[in-house]
Amino acid sequence: LIVEDDDNAEISLLGGSSSLLAINFGHSGNADDGMITYNTTDGSEAMQFTTHGAIKVTIDKDGKTGFNTEVMDAFVNINSGADNSGLHVESTDGHANISLADNAGSVVLVGSGADFMVETGGSASTAGSSASEKFRIKSDGKIGINTDSPTHMIDISFADTTAVNAANLDNNTVNGISVNVTGNDTN
Repeated sequence: LIVEDDDNAEISLLGGSSSLLAINFGHSGNADDGMITYNTTDGSEAMQFTTHGAIKVTIDKDGKTGFNTEVMDAFVNINSGADNSGLHVESTDGHANISLADNAGSVVLVGSGADFMVETGGSASTAGSSASEKFRIKSDGKIGINTDSPTHMIDISFADTTAVNAANLDNNTVNGISVNVTGNDTN
């Protein structure tokens, strides 16, 4: 089958308002081993991709996409089953990022070597741009807040007069730790 045109070329599968439209891929043992379907039989208006006889990807009429699931409560849904590896982000340079952005700003979760970092304060227009590192867990378990080189189990770097405390949220009393820093004095 060749469909050719100088401008636009289309192949249409047209059915009733409540129908299943499909392109099947198969072999002598299974005629429906792989399928691309558009299903309007239950009002779902969902496109589905099937491999090895099972639905692997579903895109519903709202654009929500499910990988190995047809139950979607977010725009991207992944069911990895018992594998527990639902998302793998890999990069060929020194960082692998997941960016989170809304109309007010952005945050980046970064894997760098064996370290984990959180960058905050990014712009809303480009996820992660202008963000700066605020938190790091090193491969040896050391944690840095406002420092990328923690030398103790927990290192916190202050740029100004700062207080660190653990407080009871009910009555704002300190329970266990309080560090107040003013200039070079530590209480």
